[in-house]
Amino acid sequence: MKKIIGVFPTVRIEEESHPYHKRYEFIIHYSHKIYECGAIPIGLVLDNGHINKDQLALCDAFLLPGGQRIDKSVYELLIYAYKNKKPILGICMGMQTLTIFSIILDNLKDKELTIDNVLNTYYEITKNDPIITKISNGEIHEVLLDKEPISKAHHKLKISENSWLYKIYQSKVIDIICLHNYQVSRVGSLFNIVGKSPGGVIEAIESTNKDLFWIGTQFHPETNPSDKIVKYFIDIIGDKNV
Repeated sequence: MKKIIGVFPTVRIEEESHPYHKRYEFIIHYSHKIYECGAIPIGLVLDNGHINKDQLALCDAFLLPGGQRIDKSVYELLIYAYKNKKPILGICMGMQTLTIFSIILDNLKDKELTIDNVLNTYYEITKNDPIITKISNGEIHEVLLDKEPISKAHHKLKISENSWLYKIYQSKVIDIICLHNYQVSRVGSLFNIVGKSPGGVIEAIESTNKDLFWIGTQFHPETNPSDKIVKYFIDIIGDKNV
């Protein structure tokens, strides 16, 4: 049976008061790549701004895509995946979301892992620490994909040998496509940093908990036809020897 990958939507609000201007969108690249790798993508359609847990139960793993706005409902998905040990691949903003969640976990202390406690902890942390900051050194390219070729967004990434990424690529240096202008300042104890750009931007993270197969990349493997990470992620789901 083919594996089912739940894809979190990009949430867009064009006009708060207009009932048809709040939209959930799905980028074609992600679904195409999942189909290409032999799995079935399903869009996680929210119910009045909340995750439907029956829908989550249908999924073998989840993909958190890139985007411009982290919707708070994604933390409901993360709580579910964390408690049920469901694999997650976070790409670009998806990696940033995983990072924020890991820092929240470190600050929850003895509080129960609930959506209210997660959001309250998030608001408390980010009053003085945004976690995600704009890249100011010009290292990452502001590529306008409707006007410029994606080849302008390539650069090299050095990855740790003791990592899933090294298993995937069998190389200490890989070529990646970056389309982001923001970076995470640090990660929580749930993750190891396994890849940085030449200028020190965190580009790849992996879970320190080997029972939790979570990977985050700031780069975009779904845009590169020869990239192996999505195929590996899908193939390894359910394998206890990750």
